Amino acid sequence: MKKFIFFALIFMSIQQADAQYYSGFWCDDCYSSIEVGVVQSNISGLEGASSKTGFHLGIYQFSYISESFSIRYGSSYTNLGANIDGFEEPLIIHGINFPLSVHYMYDYKFQGFLGGELGTNIFGKIPSSTGDSFDQLFDFQEVFTVFDASVFLGVGYILIETIDINLKYNIGVTDINKSVEGPELRKNWLTLSVAYTWRD
Repeated sequence: MKKFIFFALIFMSIQQADAQYYSGFWCDDCYSSIEVGVVQSNISGLEGASSKTGFHLGIYQFSYISESFSIRYGSSYTNLGANIDGFEEPLIIHGINFPLSVHYMYDYKFQGFLGGELGTNIFGKIPSSTGDSFDQLFDFQEVFTVFDASVFLGVGYILIETIDINLKYNIGVTDINKSVEGPELRKNWLTLSVAYTWRD
């Protein structure tokens, strides 16, 4: 059921981006972007944790504030988590995120941006010493919060009018550990992505 909800959210996000681009549903002075990339993530506060590589997919809308500034909003899927000492399988967190950021463009080549992101921890996998691949869905829901938040900053370079390369770093600002007695756990991740952008 969780996987169905997850893929339904992705489908609705794609439909939303399609409507925004072709019909200008949200605004007249705006443009859309689809972004894919690789993520290097970790969970601060988790004993024995080291970085894990994952995948990123985002669908965004840009609304102009001025010639140089714009606001970006949308939704993304990110595969986060961490490798943990003593376990062959990593901790995996699948989530749909909802970022909001301010972007500055210089000379139609360079971009800088900062913002905040509401995250969801829809489902995932917790490493098991028994090799059993769980029960983990239920374990996951008992361990981690459904929602979390992060702040981020990033830079980008416009290769050509429609292709961007972006580098972004998210810092978790909320504890994703449900246990009040346990350590504070925060998601942190670096994203390197390529975006196809429908600019005017």
